[in-house]
Amino acid sequence: MSIGGIIIDYIDHQLKMGRDTVSISSHNFDDVKLHGLDKFNKLHNSSSYEREWRRLRQKKLIKGVSITAISNNSRETTWNIKALQI
Repeated sequence: MSIGGIIIDYIDHQLKMGRDTVSISSHNFDDVKLHGLDKFNKLHNSSSYEREWRRLRQKKLIKGVSITAISNNSRETTWNIKALQI
């Protein structure tokens, strides 16, 4: 499983757990890192996940969700991810 695939699987997993919105900030990539290790036995560092997250967002490679940056008076950007209603 690629780094991008692990990120997408993490988001999908969070949404399937009944959450309406998944929020991701830089500090959340430790959770994504643990998800990759636990589920796929893949270990990557958090900065690799952050770089891939930027690439996925910029190229709009995550389908079926809306991704919105929110302002929360923090130095790190928080992204809200919601499943698109079909």
